[in-house]
Amino acid sequence: MFPLFETIRIEEGLPQHLGWHQSRMDDAFLRYFGRPGAPLLKTLLQVPEEFGSGVVKCRFLYGRTSWTTEFSVYAPRKIETLRLMTGDHLEYSMKYTDRYALEELLKQRGDCDDILIVRNGRITDTSYTNIALFNGERWVTPLYPLLAGTCRNRLVHEGVIVEADIKADDLGYCRSFKLINAMLAFDAQEELPVEQIV
Repeated sequence: MFPLFETIRIEEGLPQHLGWHQSRMDDAFLRYFGRPGAPLLKTLLQVPEEFGSGVVKCRFLYGRTSWTTEFSVYAPRKIETLRLMTGDHLEYSMKYTDRYALEELLKQRGDCDDILIVRNGRITDTSYTNIALFNGERWVTPLYPLLAGTCRNRLVHEGVIVEADIKADDLGYCRSFKLINAMLAFDAQEELPVEQIV
């Protein structure tokens, strides 16, 4: 059983943004196991020849002393509608393989494609992505996400998005949204109207 994992985008056989993934793994390993020593992605990650072209999804699963990889051709999900769900009890500050609490909440999405989780009155994440909201002037992302994603952190670092304390009531002041994770190209995504968050 591997308690933690990373999802890494592979383009034309080349892993993307490994430094950001390594940084999060180093932090998670120290917090989860109480000592340094996370696997080194740049030396361990080997892309099989059959996944050497196109966009590929790599799941790098790891524990205290061992790791494994899973590769698959990337097929993006079609997410257009989000249902607001309260998840005050959720704790997902590391990329755990155990997603039971998230999956249980997701079952309540009704006819929406995914959920947008509200914790203590604040917007956090969907079931598998961070989120960015356009307020008419700039793209903002929740200051208190469930999980600080690698793509989210990189976009904040680059100044593409900025962190903000976003309460559920603030959604009415936003125009549109995009989803953020390591597999999704932010610039290539279509903006979705915020009215599709219900």
